[in-house]
Amino acid sequence: IIISTWWEVARMLNLLSAEFSRLFKNKLFWLSSILVTGVGVFEIVMEYMDGKSMGTATSLDTSFFSFIFIVCGCTAVFNSMFIGTEYSDGTIRNKLVVGHRREQLYICAYVTSLCASTAMMALWFAVYFTLGLLLLGGPVLGVSQMLIFIGLGILAIMAFDALYVFISLLVSNKASSAVACMLLFIGLFVVALVINEMLEAPEFVQDYSITANGVELMDPLPNPRYLSGIKREVYQFIYDFLPSGQAMQMMTAAVLHPIRMALCSVVIAATSVLAGVRLFKGKDVK
Repeated sequence: IIISTWWEVARMLNLLSAEFSRLFKNKLFWLSSILVTGVGVFEIVMEYMDGKSMGTATSLDTSFFSFIFIVCGCTAVFNSMFIGTEYSDGTIRNKLVVGHRREQLYICAYVTSLCASTAMMALWFAVYFTLGLLLLGGPVLGVSQMLIFIGLGILAIMAFDALYVFISLLVSNKASSAVACMLLFIGLFVVALVINEMLEAPEFVQDYSITANGVELMDPLPNPRYLSGIKREVYQFIYDFLPSGQAMQMMTAAVLHPIRMALCSVVIAATSVLAGVRLFKGKDVK
C-alpha cells in the first residue's frame, strides 16, 4: 500500500511538473500577466492624475481590489484556452492511455489554474505596493482589514477558477468553453451589480412640488424599492455567496459578513471540484 501511495504521488508530481512547464511556455499566460500589470499601472496613474486635477487626496486602496475583476476576466479566457488545447491536441486522451487517473488530471488542471491566477495576483500586488505607494500614498484601511480583504479576494478567485475548470474540462470544444466561461464571468457580475443596486436603494425618497414660489420639499416618502426584513436578508446572502458579489463589496470597501463570504467561496470551490471530478470520470474523452 505504501509503495502504491508513493507511486501515485510521484505520478502526480510528474504530471504537475509537466503542466507547470507548459504553463510557463504558454503565450496566453504571459499576455494575460502583461495585461494585468498594464491595467494596474494604468489605474494607479489615472488615480494619481485625477487626484492632482481635482485637488483631492488619493490612497492605495481606492482601486486596489479591482484586481479580482481583472484577474477573473483574464483567467476566464486563459483557463478555457489552456485546457481546451489539451482536448484539441489529444493530450488528455494520451495521459489517460499512459495510466493517469481522471481525478489526477482534474486536480492538476485546477492547481495549474490556481498557480496562473496567483502569478497574476502577485504581479498586481507588486505594482500596487511599489508604484502605488509612491504615487497614491498609503491605504486608508488598516493593515488587518487590508489583509482580510486580500484573503477574501484570493478565496473569491479560487471559487472563480473552480467554476472555469469545471466548464473547461467538461466542454471539449475550446471555443465553446471560452464563450461559456466569459458568459459566466459577465453574468455573475451583472447579477451582483443588480443586487447591489437593490440593496443600496434608500428606505425613503425625497418628494417635492413646484409652486409659484419655486420648488418646495415635501415630507420623505417610503421607497417601494427598498428591501426590508427577510427579503433583504435573502438578497444579502446571495450577494455574499456570489464571488462576484464579494468582489464588488471589496471594491467598495463595504464588507458586512467576511466569515460568511469566506465560507461561501470555500463551498463553491469544493463543490465545483468534487462535482467536476465526478462528472469528468464519466465523460467520453475522444
